[in-house]
Amino acid sequence: MSEEPLRKTRRKNHRKAPETPEVKQAKAALLAEKAALEQRLHETTQNLAAADAKIKEGIVDLKRADALLHAVEQEFRTVVENTPDQIIRYDRELRRIFVNPAAKASFQATLGHVAGFLRNDGKLLATPEEIEMIQGAIRSVLESGKPREFELTWPNVSGRRAFSVRMEPEFDLTGAVTSVLGVARDITDLKAAEEALRQSQAELARVARVNLVGALAASLAHELNQPLTGVISNAEAALRWLEAGPPNIGEASQSLQRIVRDGHRAGDVVTRTRSFLKKGEPAKAGFKVEELIRETFTLVQDETRRRHVDVQARIAPDLPVVLGDRVQVQQVLLNLLMNSFDAVSEIAGGTRQVIVRVKMKSTKILQLSIEDSGPGIGPELPERLFEAFYSTKSHGLGMGLSISRSIVEAHGGRIWAEPAKRGAKFNFTLPIDGRSRP
Repeated sequence: MSEEPLRKTRRKNHRKAPETPEVKQAKAALLAEKAALEQRLHETTQNLAAADAKIKEGIVDLKRADALLHAVEQEFRTVVENTPDQIIRYDRELRRIFVNPAAKASFQATLGHVAGFLRNDGKLLATPEEIEMIQGAIRSVLESGKPREFELTWPNVSGRRAFSVRMEPEFDLTGAVTSVLGVARDITDLKAAEEALRQSQAELARVARVNLVGALAASLAHELNQPLTGVISNAEAALRWLEAGPPNIGEASQSLQRIVRDGHRAGDVVTRTRSFLKKGEPAKAGFKVEELIRETFTLVQDETRRRHVDVQARIAPDLPVVLGDRVQVQQVLLNLLMNSFDAVSEIAGGTRQVIVRVKMKSTKILQLSIEDSGPGIGPELPERLFEAFYSTKSHGLGMGLSISRSIVEAHGGRIWAEPAKRGAKFNFTLPIDGRSRP
């Protein structure tokens, strides 16, 4: 048989058998699975590409954050190394584990000298009490996890200095306190400036008292004249009784006793005036406001008669003792009274009246009010009235109310002005315990 018929026979024998439905179904399933796999592969590829982009973006952000962190650290390091404040970090064993240059310069020592336990290291002259105060503060912050602030004196190369200290706790990731960061600011010069300012204010207040006494010269002269006139009259009477025949010793003795009484009255006037004018440190002590008001009314009685002013006191009963500097509080009261006299003197007709009221504003706050029937004050003036060198009077220096505010605030109180029904009303408060403020 030739080759060609043989090939035809083979092709005939190898013809495909017809596909069954099961085979077709399996092929379709395989094709669908293949398509699904290709789709998932495509989606996975896209997701990987997106993830890769995010990773690259995250790397850029991390680099940017790292650069920013480095810049912040550098800035913080610059601040810490150049600040005049002393910065020291303490561990839980109270050891100094970091000391900035300002602290080292203050100790005039290297880090090796000051990085050990807190103690006198040969460079300092701190007392045991001062060292214990620092150690106690560190322990308190370590135990409580809360910051502390306090002031103390501490030696350094230029002598003893005053410092304002703040100690902050530092925590680990679990919230446990691991160390304490202390920042000490030298406030020696500030303290000196505050003391100089306080002395200047005290001297200014004394000058203001001198001016007040000058304004009350007529009243003081009248108050002195009464007992001195009595001394002369009683002395003349005593001489007559002694020159009588026979001498009347009993009457003469009574006249001499009246001389002693009037002499004490005159002496009291001089003593009060000297006390009011004396130069010295403010001395806080307990005193009764009622007595102070009566004494002040005596000082101004001639002034009230001269100006035809009706002055009244309306004092609540059973007031407690006030703690403060009696002379300074009287200065405030006198200044407010004299201002009220000036105000009511501007009224051509009608009643010239000034009322002093005293009451308890709260359980620990006593309030004094001086109300007059003058022309009053505008709504824009109450705050400006207490500014230094501001005055509504042509002859005023504008210092009286400013000094009064300084005195009242130094006592822990406050002073303010407000319109009254017929004039102006000035109020000030005095804490009973010398510390509370309304």
